[in-house]
Amino acid sequence: MMTALQDSSHPLGNYTGSTWRLLLAGLGLLAAMFCPVAAAAQPWADASATTDDPVLATFDGGVVHLSDVQREIRFLGKDERRYRQHEGMALADQWRDWSHRIALRQIALPLAEAEGLSDDPWLREKARQAARDWALDRWRQRCYGLPLVMPDDEALAAELEGEAKTVPPRLRLSHIFLAAEGEDAVSRAVEQLGQWRAQIQDIETFRDYAERLSDSKSAVKGGNLGFLRQGWLPKEAEDILYGLPEGAISEPIVLRGGVHLFFVEKNEPARVMSRQRDINKLRSLKRRQALDACRRERLPESTLQPRGDGTDNGAPVEAVASELRVAEWRLSRQLLQRIYGRPAEELTVTAQRLREREALYQLLLSLGALEPEEELYLKDLEANNLLGALIQSRRGAELVEPGLEALRAHYEAHPDNFKTALLLSLWVAVRQVPEGQDPIAFLASYEALAADLASGRKAWADLAADPPTGLRVERLESVRAFEVGTRFTPLLLSQLAPLAVGSTTGVIQDAADFFIVQITDRQEPRRQSFAEVEEKLRRQVIKKRQSLASAAVVAELLESANFQWTEQGLAHLNRLSSEGSLSSLNVSSGNGR
Repeated sequence: MMTALQDSSHPLGNYTGSTWRLLLAGLGLLAAMFCPVAAAAQPWADASATTDDPVLATFDGGVVHLSDVQREIRFLGKDERRYRQHEGMALADQWRDWSHRIALRQIALPLAEAEGLSDDPWLREKARQAARDWALDRWRQRCYGLPLVMPDDEALAAELEGEAKTVPPRLRLSHIFLAAEGEDAVSRAVEQLGQWRAQIQDIETFRDYAERLSDSKSAVKGGNLGFLRQGWLPKEAEDILYGLPEGAISEPIVLRGGVHLFFVEKNEPARVMSRQRDINKLRSLKRRQALDACRRERLPESTLQPRGDGTDNGAPVEAVASELRVAEWRLSRQLLQRIYGRPAEELTVTAQRLREREALYQLLLSLGALEPEEELYLKDLEANNLLGALIQSRRGAELVEPGLEALRAHYEAHPDNFKTALLLSLWVAVRQVPEGQDPIAFLASYEALAADLASGRKAWADLAADPPTGLRVERLESVRAFEVGTRFTPLLLSQLAPLAVGSTTGVIQDAADFFIVQITDRQEPRRQSFAEVEEKLRRQVIKKRQSLASAAVVAELLESANFQWTEQGLAHLNRLSSEGSLSSLNVSSGNGR
């Protein structure tokens, strides 16, 4: 007999000698069991199944059909999909896990009932919550069974008429700049740039001249200025440059401080932004409004009639002192607070929200709006709770509080888990090009400010106390490095990596922001002491032991129920291992193909 424990090629195999496989299996199965949309509907053992629906595995009291696993796959939630993708699980291993889960649900039901778990009101309500929430969320996507009326793209575009957004024209420029003051110096600069213009044939040559000869700070980038929106350059320069085609070189242009020669790399005219993004946003809004309208239309149908004993189930929540009622469903105040209470929400608000959902759920069931497979799935969601409770109760007897020796062994075995983060203390100045200001002049003045801060001619504290208009100055003390990248930009963080303490950057541009940064302190990561992380160690060891114990319980349940693969099941798993593609899911004949 080939049991699950004897098949060491899958995550539940060889649990006595391969603990990492157990850990992976336990995590995978538990993630699937407790995620509300992670498990799938499957029928209990069906003796009428035909050979077109082959049996993949057998166990005491039931079987796993191919169709069971196909339904399992149909209802996979995104959490389980992401988990399996992250773990890189092979397709054959996934089919093993799904088959085990189907069997475990059937195995767990009588055991949970025998141990009294089925009588736990908290567990029953959590199971019902999972089923109700899944069914209502699915019904909501179908507009609660009513026609979903949505305008087409033309109607949405018409509604957005007059709200079109225009992207202003912009230029991508490189330049060569010669500083010049006075009429004679300007004339010489114009003549010199005119000579160079005649010698330059393409952008590569232009950048070479800019790098060697330009007086601008942009020389290190080959004169590249990036994209400039309309209004960033003086009008006299824009009147010339916007009239030039792409690839053209301007005549020398005299501006404040000197003379420029511009290469027009891109000349993009004004354009109307694509409406599709706005149409999509409006469509999403209309869909939410339509779904809410369907919900409101369905609610009167779920209005509850007074009970025969005279209790009015339609009464305000406040009138129900000890329990919440909807038809035959009842929930005590104690369970309401324990399961559904939200810290920022009044209990009466919670109760009213839950009462509405329960009324809609009962209407959903009475209308027969669920597909047969969806109805089976509701039972599986409830069964998953019993299975999880059974595993938890059995593993609890095997868990022992870790002692110092076990904690220290874990600490020594995982040196990278207990390091502090890189801490930085720094000054940050950030601003954008002021509207209407010459960006070249702005950059020159901003770089001069950076040089003054680096040399100490200007003090950061003085700048923060009285910053120029438009400049934001911040002092950050001992912040984790990744927080700097999150708060500002990852590009800025990458520029800080090689800097020494006390150094000040030049101007760092990222999109429309221009940064100047000084590093005042840097605390490199260090390994924390055993005493510092003792409680964290304890939690990690307990979590690991819980995973191992859960995996062992799962393996024990499968073994005790004599779970074993049929020839068809083994052939199918072998085929999945060799093909490794989703085409292998289409198995329809008695031989497993």
